[in-house]
Amino acid sequence: MSKLRIEVLTPRTPYQTYLEERLQSARGLGWAMPERAEAAARPQDGREAPAELPVAAVAEPA
Repeated sequence: MSKLRIEVLTPRTPYQTYLEERLQSARGLGWAMPERAEAAARPQDGREAPAELPVAAVAEPA
């Protein structure tokens, strides 16, 4: 029971729907998301590369 995960699904905003439709259209044209950062090659000296900090821009649609 300690690993119980509860997710609350809220209705999508029109902007979220718009973005999802754009992504579906791009996939249909052959575009794909880039590979995850973990899949990148590691340095040959055995040390781990410094962690990349994700940066997300938060803005309201125009």
